[in-house]
Amino acid sequence: MMALLFLLFAIAIGLVWIQRRGLAMLLFAGSMVLSVAWYFHHATDSLALSF
Repeated sequence: MMALLFLLFAIAIGLVWIQRRGLAMLLFAGSMVLSVAWYFHHATDSLALSF
């Protein structure tokens, strides 16, 4: 999943480079939403620790 996020951000940067600013901003915003969702997925996961 992390590789997909990095790939999406890289594509967004590439789109800015070739002057596709609107599409790049849309892809960047989608990537940020996925990043936050991935964060909350892991932040709310309970740890199976036994001491």
